[in-house]
Amino acid sequence: MPLAKSSKHETSLDGLRGVAALIVVVHHYALMFYPAMIFNDPKQVKSALDTWVATTPLDLLIGGNFAVSLFFVLSAYVLTRKHVGKQDGLPLVSSMAKRYPRLGIPVFTSVMLCFVALWTRVFLTNDGWELLASGQWHFFAPIMASFKNALIEATTGAVFQGSNTFNGALWTMSIEFYGSLGVFLFMLLFDPLAWRWRLVLYCIALTLSWGTFYMAFILGLILSEMQAHQIKRLQWIGARSWVIALLMGVGLFLGSIPIYFPVWDGTMYAFLPRGEWPHIYHILGALCVVTAVVSSTKLRVMLESPFCNFLGTISFAMYLVHVVVLEYFARSTVKLLESTMGYHWATGITLLPTVGLVFFASWYFCHWVDKPAIQFASCVGRHIEKRCRPNVSTAKKMEFGSN
Repeated sequence: MPLAKSSKHETSLDGLRGVAALIVVVHHYALMFYPAMIFNDPKQVKSALDTWVATTPLDLLIGGNFAVSLFFVLSAYVLTRKHVGKQDGLPLVSSMAKRYPRLGIPVFTSVMLCFVALWTRVFLTNDGWELLASGQWHFFAPIMASFKNALIEATTGAVFQGSNTFNGALWTMSIEFYGSLGVFLFMLLFDPLAWRWRLVLYCIALTLSWGTFYMAFILGLILSEMQAHQIKRLQWIGARSWVIALLMGVGLFLGSIPIYFPVWDGTMYAFLPRGEWPHIYHILGALCVVTAVVSSTKLRVMLESPFCNFLGTISFAMYLVHVVVLEYFARSTVKLLESTMGYHWATGITLLPTVGLVFFASWYFCHWVDKPAIQFASCVGRHIEKRCRPNVSTAKKMEFGSN
């Protein structure tokens, strides 16, 4: 989810978020053309590679759920880091007020874009109505879409209720919204308390959020607290390469655990208890990876490369617009090429131009929608601070400019 741009670690964390967003794109591409890689369903197998990917650490390459867990841990960590240890609650109130416009404006545009793309295909192609009625579109509405439904989802449904009938990726938006508000509120109420008392409250919060993605926000906030108050412990981790390697290894292993099929028998994960909430493995894996990146100079340098920096810049836009490219371009291209070169060649050749088109669309979405949303949200935050504290300095007002 959107990260701030105010700290020395920000570029690397932005790069990590960008890599996670790209994994989501590849995950949905696999879901569209090779669903057995996700669900390990023998009825859906199209190649011998399907089962191999689904049951080994290669699943990391299409690990959409793990990528989402990374989003949530990163979001809580970055959004709260600049507030930890500050006794002034006004910036927290300002950040809470900024959250809806920051998320809502890009989400609104994304849903409207999906709506237009859906109806354009319905009117311009002969198979549009059949696809709509049969529910074959993975990410668009499987029922007859209306402008009223799109408008409701774009303004309130996606952010407040997690509605995702027009854009399947938007199920995360309500979790991001309420999770970020929750950590802001937690800090507003309990940050003045001593660390040991907050630790007790964290344990209670983790217990209450157990089995949900809100766990990731609590863990990200705890990591933020450690960065501020327990810096020597993170320095101890960073000074020992074997600890960094262990954290990354454990984190990536946990992130590769397949959670979409009910039985792990016969796989390398068979020794693990599956439980009722297997995605907890992904949340814990995301925490390990983020902790390793925060603590390691080498990992941060890797994630500050130009390519990762580019991915980080367009990551939120990429998350919001990629489903349109998949449904509108990738599906049509594979269908066109399949008759002449076969299914596997068609999907393989289509992948790279699909990703390139996603990058292209995301860059313009970022420029024309995402950045203006940040600017508008910043204006909202500055207005609240000005009304509550009229004499606040210009420098102070700009400090909270981009969440």
